[in-house]
This record gives sequence, structure tokens and C-alpha cells, in this order.
Amino acid sequence: MKQELLRLEHIFCRYKQAPVLNGFRLRVFKGETLGILTMSELERTALFSLLNGKLPIDGGRIWFKEQPTTYREKIRNSESGISCIDCNASLITSLSVIDNITLFDQVDAPFQWVKERKKSKSVAPLLRKLEITPLVSKDTRNLRFFERIKLLLCRMLWQEAEIIVMEDCFSFCNEQEKSELGVILRELNDDGISVVLLGHDAADLAPRSDRLLVVQSGRTVLNVDSPESGNDIQPILTALVGGTIEHSAPGPTAGNKEVMSWENIRAATIESLNLLIHEGEIIALLDTDHSINDVVMDIMRGKENFSGRIKVGNNYPNLHTKASLRKNSIFLVPKDARELTIPCLSPLDNILLAIPDKLRRPGTVNPRIRNFLGEDLQARLSLDRQTFNRPLETQTEHVQFSVAFQMLRFFRPKVVVVEQPGIILPERSRRDLMQTLADLATEGCGILLLITSLNGVGRMAHHVYSGSKGRITG
Repeated sequence: MKQELLRLEHIFCRYKQAPVLNGFRLRVFKGETLGILTMSELERTALFSLLNGKLPIDGGRIWFKEQPTTYREKIRNSESGISCIDCNASLITSLSVIDNITLFDQVDAPFQWVKERKKSKSVAPLLRKLEITPLVSKDTRNLRFFERIKLLLCRMLWQEAEIIVMEDCFSFCNEQEKSELGVILRELNDDGISVVLLGHDAADLAPRSDRLLVVQSGRTVLNVDSPESGNDIQPILTALVGGTIEHSAPGPTAGNKEVMSWENIRAATIESLNLLIHEGEIIALLDTDHSINDVVMDIMRGKENFSGRIKVGNNYPNLHTKASLRKNSIFLVPKDARELTIPCLSPLDNILLAIPDKLRRPGTVNPRIRNFLGEDLQARLSLDRQTFNRPLETQTEHVQFSVAFQMLRFFRPKVVVVEQPGIILPERSRRDLMQTLADLATEGCGILLLITSLNGVGRMAHHVYSGSKGRITG
């Protein structure tokens, strides 16, 4: 049985006054690579700060080599032999390559236990081991990301670290560099060094981890042994959304047409955005740091200038006005769907506003359509005729949301963009929205969900794109 180096039990803590870890558990064994997958950047940052000795805990216990620390105490690097590499692979650029390995950042407390051991140790064998001898003559400011990673790993070996924590270190590496880094980590494991990988992309972590923890809402929801076996990450994705993924609408097939594409869009905080939506497809754009979704909605509303092209069907229309959105059969659903309605009008009159122009007579609506819709809508909302004809502002909250969703049905859009769906909806209205979107997808509508978590409506997505720092990252 492998030796246990680190154990965290029932950890509770806050990060920037927000509760982020809620009963979190962790065990790290000697010579293993442990992947920790979380879609929340706040959770990822909090975990890194905790393991880096910079975040105090509000509750729980910590053991290192089976020796307990006191309650509410930080993990101290100088006591535990844990070394960390942040997502930027930060170096001290005023120092040379060698000094970055043998000296330590004075912002943190000096590692006396390391300095006393290193007085007579040569760094040359470590440079050869990681094949970074050619970097010695370079300016640290000019090193590529992968070169900085290898230099920092050399520092970890110099410190004789027993656990190395790496935050999102695969995100800025190409496939060849990822493969090479995986080989290096396996060699570190063979030397008895444990590695903890914090990340948001299961495709990067699973093949390189002996065990994979999936963290959601501050606690571990899945522990996968040998995640690369079988190449099946469905349990991982299921754990991320907090339950079984059920598709009410069929996923897109190879023959389905493209209804909308975003081609190299750049605007405000968006560095590069490429999306493709097909008929009957529900796409979720998971914005982990709020750098993308708000800008996407502003672009669709004509409030944000951008470069790149947005294609709808076979055309590249100007989408800067409500009229152009309507002409191209695009329907935007804001956070509060009630903004789509006019409170002083009745439910029926609100629905009539969404009817496509081709069903209208000049200045009015075909009377037969009006009568049909009135009876149909009244039955859908389960309202008596007197209540049905009253202004919407006098109706219940559920009826107000339901009318907004019925407007979506009767508009018959080709593309629907939904901003943070379900974030302020009562449970009954959330189910109505999910059913409406599922029905639209069945009819061939392409749907884009702009979300910040995979709970609730986000579970419907056939494909999830993770966005961070202005670009798609997974």
C-alpha cells in the first residue's frame, strides 16, 4: 500500500469573502499523479491558495505524513514540502535561470529546511534530467511557457519537494508539449514525487492522472481511479452537471445544416471566439470568469463593436438592430425573460407580438389566427377567460414567465440565444423553459445557452464549451 503524504478532511474555507470549499476531502499518496477537475475558477484558485499555504481554513483537519496539524491552521510549505506552480508559470524575471532555481522568492518565508540541505548540491544534474541546459544562457523574460514550466519543475527538484501542485499548466501547451510534460510527470512519479494537477479540462487531466477528483460546489462529487482506461469520461461529465444527463431533444446528426457560426470574434474582453451551431443542437457556453457571455449578448443587441464575422444560414447579416434579428429569425432571451413582455397588455396580445410577419395582415393579425391562439394559449396557461384577458402585470410570476416562453414558441426562430437561463426562475418556470427549448430543438432550432454553471438548464446541452480569459479553453 502506498504511503499517504497529505490528507484533508471536511475542509471549509472562504476565498475573497465567498464560501468556496464546503466539506472538501483530499488524499495524496506517494509517487502518484492526482488530477482535480473543477469548472469553477474560484474553486480552482482557492484550492491552489490552500495548498500553497496562503489560505486559512474555517474548519476541517489536515494531516501530513499522518501527523495532524492544529485546527484552523494553514498548510505551511516549509513544514510539508509542498511546492506550487501557478497557471502563469511565474518566475522572478530580474534573476537569471540558475538563480530562479537555487534562490527563492522573498515574498514568502525562506525555506530554511531547504537552504540547509542545498549548500553543497550541484544543479547541473537537474538541468540535464529535464533537458533545460540550453536555457541557462537565456533571459528569463524571453522563455516560452513550456520552458518556464520545466525551469520551475527543476526548482521543485532542487527544493526536494515531495508534492508538486500545478495549476492549469496544460492550457497554454501544444499537443507535443503536453505529451512531453506527461512523460516528465511520470518520471517524477517513478522517483517517488507526487503531483497534483488542478485544471478545468478533463481531456488534459484524465490521461495523465492515476486518480481524478471531480469537484463541484466546494466538495468532491466523483473519485475516478485510472481515468484513462477505456477512454470513457462520461461519469466525469455526469458528475460535473450534478446528475444524469438526459437529452429531451435529439442531438445533431451529420446531415443537419449549420444555422449560425461565430468566426474569430474579437471584442472587449473576448480575445478569440469561434462557435458553430447546427439545426436541433443545444450548445452551452460555460463562462467561468464572466469575460465572454455579457459581451456576446451586447454584440447580439448591437451594443458592442467587434471584429470577425457572424454567419446565419448562408448569409453574413448585420445584427445590430431588433429588426435585423427578427428578419434573420434570431430570438434573444435575457436573464429575466419577463423583459420580453409588455406588462400593460394581456397574455394573448403579448403572444401576438411574436408572430412572424408572414402570418400578419397589414397592421393587424389574421382574426382566425387570433381566435386559435387565444384558445390554445388559455389552455396552456390553465387560466379562465376573465383572468386571461387581464393585463400581464396583474398575473402571477409563473404566468408572466410562461407568456414569455410561449412568445418564444410562436416566433418559430432558427436560432435562440439564452442569457444565463433559469438563474432567477422558480422551479416550475425552469421546467417550462427546459421543455420549450427541448421542443424547439426537436423542430430544428439551434440554441446557444450562455451559462456560468452546468446546473439546471445547462444539463440540456449536447455540447459544452468552456470559456475563460476571453477565449474558448475546453
